[in-house]
Amino acid sequence: MNLPPTIISKDDTIYVEDAKANPVMLQQIFERTVDSTPDNIAVVYETKKYSYQDLDLYANRIVHHLLSRDVQARDRVSILLKRSIETYAAIIAVLKLGVTYIPLDASFPIDRINYIIEDADIALLISTELIIDQDYEISCPQVLLDREKIVIATLSNSCPHITLPDHPESILCYIIYTSGSTGRPKGVEIEHRSIVNFLNVVTGVYDIRPEDRVFQGMSITFDFSFEEIWTTFSSGATLIVEPVDDGSRIGRELTRVLIDQSVTVFVTVPTLLSSIDENIPSLRLINIGGEPVPQHLVELWERPGRRILNTYGPTEATVTATWTELELGKPVTIGRPLPSYKVFIADEAGKRVTDGEIGEIYIGGVGVARGYVQRPELTAKCFIPDPDTKQGSEARVYRTGDLGRYTETGEIEFHGRADLQVKL
Repeated sequence: MNLPPTIISKDDTIYVEDAKANPVMLQQIFERTVDSTPDNIAVVYETKKYSYQDLDLYANRIVHHLLSRDVQARDRVSILLKRSIETYAAIIAVLKLGVTYIPLDASFPIDRINYIIEDADIALLISTELIIDQDYEISCPQVLLDREKIVIATLSNSCPHITLPDHPESILCYIIYTSGSTGRPKGVEIEHRSIVNFLNVVTGVYDIRPEDRVFQGMSITFDFSFEEIWTTFSSGATLIVEPVDDGSRIGRELTRVLIDQSVTVFVTVPTLLSSIDENIPSLRLINIGGEPVPQHLVELWERPGRRILNTYGPTEATVTATWTELELGKPVTIGRPLPSYKVFIADEAGKRVTDGEIGEIYIGGVGVARGYVQRPELTAKCFIPDPDTKQGSEARVYRTGDLGRYTETGEIEFHGRADLQVKL
C-alpha cells in the first residue's frame, strides 16, 4: 500500500494517519480505488487506455517533480491544460501534495487567466509550452509538462511520505472561479471535507458501478465535471474522455462517440442533450443539471431500465445539493436535498415561507463553501449564520439567489433567479 499523502507543512505540524479506509481528503478516495482495483481502466483517451495504477504512478512522478520546485503545503497551484491524461494526473498530483488547485481553461481570455492567477495568489502554474506560447504573460513560476516530460519520466513511481497539518479535511481542496454579476470572476473556496462528503453521499444515490463507462466532456473549471470525474474515480469505473477540448462536439458527432464508446453514464445539460436526436442504447443513467429541464426531454429519453436524474446545486454548496428522478407523468422539479445537505426556502427577511409560496433557496450542511477569495464583504452577505444552529462547521447557510417553492409532494420547484424578477 502507498503511504498516506503528505507534505512538510510550513508550521511543521505533523499529520499521521492511514485514511484509506475512511478518506478525509479527495486524493485518498482515488488512492483507495487504486488499492482495490489497480488494473481497472481509469481513463480512455482517444485510442489509449490507462489503468488506475498507470494514472497513480504517473501522478506520483509529477509529485516528485513538484517537490523539486519547492511546492509548500497550503500553496495554491493552477492547472492550465487541454484535456488529456496529463489533466487528471496533474490534479491528483497536486492533491497528493496537500495543496489547493485552481483549474483554468485554455479557452479563457488571457486577461481572465491573468486576473485569476493574481487574485488567487497562485504559487505555481502547471501547463504546457504549447499553451503558454500563446501570448500569455504569466507572473508566477511554471511547470511545463511537455517541455519537462523527459525529466518527469525518470522520477520515482512511489508516492513520497508527505506530512500534512492537523485536521487535513479542513484544508482547501480547490477553488472554482465563477462569473460574477460585476464582470469579474469570483473564486469559491471548497474544503476537502465538503467534496469528500459529497462523493460519499452520491455514491449510493447515483449507483455508479465499476463496469460503468462515464463520458467526460465538461471543462474542469465547471464543478459539474466532478459528477463525471470523481464519481468515476470513487467507484473504479472508466472515464471516457472527450478529445475535443472545448466541448464543441454536439448532435450526431457526439452521438457517434457515445455509441461507439458504449457510454453508460452521461452527465449533461439540457441544451446538449437536446442536440442528440438518436437513442443511445448503452445509456443506463442520464444526470442532467446546470439548466432547467423541459418536460419533453423526459419523454424523449425515458426508457425501461434507464434512470434520468435532475440535479441542482451552486458551486458555493459543493457541486449538487438536491436531486430527483425524472419520470413520465411526473412534474419536473429539482427534488429533495441529498443526504447531509439542508435546504429551506425563505422570504427576503430570511423567514421560512409556507408550502407552495415562492421564496429564496437557502442551502446548509457540510457542503457549504468556506467563502469567496479576497471578498469578505460578499462572503458575509451570501454565507450567513444558520438560523437553526450556531455551532460547528455546519453553522452557516448559503443564500443561492435562486427562487423555488415546495410542491404538494415535498419536492422543490425551481423558479429562476431572484435578481431577474420584476416587482409590481
